[in-house]
Amino acid sequence: MSELLLGCGFSRAKLLGQAGHHLAFQDLITLDYNIKCAPDLLCDLDQPGEWSVPNEGETDQGRKCLSGVKIRDNFFTEVHAYETLEHLGTQGDAAAFFNCFANIHRVLVPGGFLFGTVPSRHSPWAWGDPSHRRVIQQESLVFLSQKRVQANRTRGTQMSDFSQLWGLDFEIVASSDDHIYHKFCLQAVK
Repeated sequence: MSELLLGCGFSRAKLLGQAGHHLAFQDLITLDYNIKCAPDLLCDLDQPGEWSVPNEGETDQGRKCLSGVKIRDNFFTEVHAYETLEHLGTQGDAAAFFNCFANIHRVLVPGGFLFGTVPSRHSPWAWGDPSHRRVIQQESLVFLSQKRVQANRTRGTQMSDFSQLWGLDFEIVASSDDHIYHKFCLQAVK
């Protein structure tokens, strides 16, 4: 029942979860690229290919971060990414977008959940923050669901074909935009 918090920063709060469950992590593993945040795993999520933990480092508290390991396949029941995914890749870089979600899919158990928040496309912070590199809106998630891609193809939409980059599958469980945050939940279909 391990849960992974991507881009944890200094927070260890669980902001989203399954209905009827407490918003508290059960077996949390944290990941960040900044050693000062004292993550369990030190990793740059913006690298192409499979995520791994290449460097060992000592945190400010003297605790060692894990090193030299590939983040395990089919290990986490939940992955959480709060205000993290918009910092990865660049707008228009489809390969980076799908690589990021492929890594999340890879580390989730079958039926595992991704809970995420990103700035709303309506928020001034979507592009106001100089470190934001992409906007992920509700329509972006459609490309991650094979069922939704097929439905759009059947309807003859103008949707780009990314089948050469994405053959995995997520079910979109929830996606809402309150003009401040886009909050979503995806379930890994394996």
